[in-house]
Amino acid sequence: MREQDRYKLRRRLDEELRPFREAAKVRNPTNGLLRVVRRALGIPMAEIAREMDVVESVVYAFENSEVKGAVKMASLARAAEALGCQLVYGIVPRYGQTFEEMAEERDWREVLGRREREDRERKDRDQGSGVRDQERASGSQVSGSSSGPSALGAAELAQFEEKKDVLAAGEGAGIAEPDVAGTGA
Repeated sequence: MREQDRYKLRRRLDEELRPFREAAKVRNPTNGLLRVVRRALGIPMAEIAREMDVVESVVYAFENSEVKGAVKMASLARAAEALGCQLVYGIVPRYGQTFEEMAEERDWREVLGRREREDRERKDRDQGSGVRDQERASGSQVSGSSSGPSALGAAELAQFEEKKDVLAAGEGAGIAEPDVAGTGA
């Protein structure tokens, strides 16, 4: 998948899953949801059992499995249907981030990781040739001693900025939306 398509897909997911990101800010927002919804609607366990064509102990087991995080998706959907509801789920980045923020963070980690590897290699080369010892003796600064985003070389920073420019240019260029739902449309 091209970078521009991934960018558009992340933006679309960020928009569509916004309510899920908000819900995720609450600790365990869906913990015990089957039981809570059933009680809030005033539906007796016996009625749910009839709707699901099971005995009450199975409904009780479904509710307990959901609390433990061990319920199967099909069982959860079936129980939701018996409640007159539908199962809707989402996958969102932790800490309230957007997918776009998450992707940018990964890009920075990649760039910084590459820079750290280059610094280590340079240090190993310098130590092997005695250059670092000469630099210390003369009092000059040892190259590669800084770290963090401000230590990015001009090439890495230019590469990152170029990538952002390409993505921004693609927004208005009529790039087709990726088919998230798999409808083929």
